[in-house]
Amino acid sequence: MKAVKESKMAKKKEINTESTDRNTKLKNIMQDLNKKFGKGTVKYGKDEPIKERISFGVEHLDKFTGGGLVRGNFAIAWGGESCGKSTLAYYTIADAQKKGLTCAYFDLEHTFNVTRAKKMGIDLDTLVLVEEVNTAEEAMDAMILLCKEKVIDVAIVDSIQAMSPKGEQETKTGGGKSVEDDTMALLARKMGQFLRMSKDYVYQANIAVLLIGQIRTGGIGGFAPRATLTGGNALKHFSMLTLFMRRGQKAEAPVEKYKETWIDEKTGKERYKTQERIIGFDCVLKIEKQKIDGCRPELSELHIPFYAESGFIKEEVSDDSARSEANTDEIQEPAEGQDS
Repeated sequence: MKAVKESKMAKKKEINTESTDRNTKLKNIMQDLNKKFGKGTVKYGKDEPIKERISFGVEHLDKFTGGGLVRGNFAIAWGGESCGKSTLAYYTIADAQKKGLTCAYFDLEHTFNVTRAKKMGIDLDTLVLVEEVNTAEEAMDAMILLCKEKVIDVAIVDSIQAMSPKGEQETKTGGGKSVEDDTMALLARKMGQFLRMSKDYVYQANIAVLLIGQIRTGGIGGFAPRATLTGGNALKHFSMLTLFMRRGQKAEAPVEKYKETWIDEKTGKERYKTQERIIGFDCVLKIEKQKIDGCRPELSELHIPFYAESGFIKEEVSDDSARSEANTDEIQEPAEGQDS
């Protein structure tokens, strides 16, 4: 029995020695790799920090997504025309700037609205606006450089489909191309290349990137045509959060009451009746993909009222306007059959 016990102890000691030697060897290799490729290339899982978030600037949407954009990663917001995509970007920038973060807006559609941006709270003095780019490659190279040099915190690309690759515009010899020339899948290939080239810089610089996408109809010729995002499958793979945006039912749109007045020809008195008018639309956001903590499950939907004048947050009526309305001497329209 004593011999068996001693044999087990010796074997256990041998295993512990081998394990210690192996761990020491691993640590030495990790140190060598970090020395060769840069600190942090190889580390233990416990050393990976919890990913920070960038607020969308809209309370309900932050709760819906678990806190907003993920720093160091890509997110996508896509949908049809005029469904709130750019406004969502404006809110995100404004909130980030309030926290001292530097934002870059790639206005590839040339639709950046200075007046609306200021109204949403954007500080134009510190916003980096990338606009005068002729090709997709120029925009992508500018993004990569900003990320590589770690000079920004948030990047918005508006939009993916507004990028025009050089191969779409010129031949390999520098000659001009006609719109008749076939450039099928060229943007998708370039987007895949861009995402592969920029992902490490985005991660290392801890930048939150929001890519805005447009809609097209997919499945044409089949039984169920559907809305789909163009730009290649790489977009879907690299995104940590993908939001699909659309307009909801007209009945769910925000409305406001107003007074329609006229002068009664018989009495000469001013009459009015209260009417309702639509002042925006019901914005529906659906989570198509999420790989982040605290986010609602995929395919969950959120309905938020979108106000034409002020976006996702209703513009407050000033005290002066309220007093002016209260002091208006108006006579309500009498009920039918009642004497005026």
